[in-house]
Amino acid sequence: MSTPYDTCALCPRLCRHACPVATVWEPGAPSAIAEVLRDGALGRVDASLAQLAALACTDCGACQEACAIDRPVPELLRKFVPKVEVPTQLPPIAGTASEVAVCSGDRRWAEAFAAQTGRAVASWTPPANWHETDSKTFGELFSGRTAIVADGEDARALRGAGVVVVWLGDALGWVTEASCSSGRPALACCGGRGPLRDAHPEPAAALAQLWWARSGGQTLADARCRRALGRQDVVDQLLAGT
Repeated sequence: MSTPYDTCALCPRLCRHACPVATVWEPGAPSAIAEVLRDGALGRVDASLAQLAALACTDCGACQEACAIDRPVPELLRKFVPKVEVPTQLPPIAGTASEVAVCSGDRRWAEAFAAQTGRAVASWTPPANWHETDSKTFGELFSGRTAIVADGEDARALRGAGVVVVWLGDALGWVTEASCSSGRPALACCGGRGPLRDAHPEPAAALAQLWWARSGGQTLADARCRRALGRQDVVDQLLAGT
């Protein structure tokens, strides 16, 4: 019986060199993941094990770029990942200022930003998984306004919708920032992106340290990079009043 994973599972690891996870953890190589997913599709292993294998993928797309036969590798590896609940509508932006502080997660820094810069700033607190909604929706929400962000996934989604995005550190004039906001970063993913950090914390931490070393130790704005590296980010500094 054939499965969509056969080709990748039987491949002699031709994309392994491009995979950031495989640089620190062999079971995270795309072909290794595909082997487990193939067994899962055939009922040879429990679905929960197949799901755990799929969560080793950071969805950076490097394997597909390296694939000589144009297989949709990330798409295949993600088939076992459970679907997230996507919000049906997005909350409005609070305030009328042209700059909007995008405060993801549980940290609210718009007021601290206004106090630090002396500039009026609106704020937006998006719900979980808002990036999965139609980009036209949040593109229209930010029409004519600039988004100030401190998270790479926020930056990537908003830029994809045509919104002008400025990193928080740049808006404050504090730091030079590096992030995975481009979708396919020049440097390998740090491991904070996607569910890797939660499903496989040890290789994610090792990958984060490797990424940090390759980046030259730049201050990172992305909140997930901060968590993976255990370092203070720009939001922490702003809220601490530094």
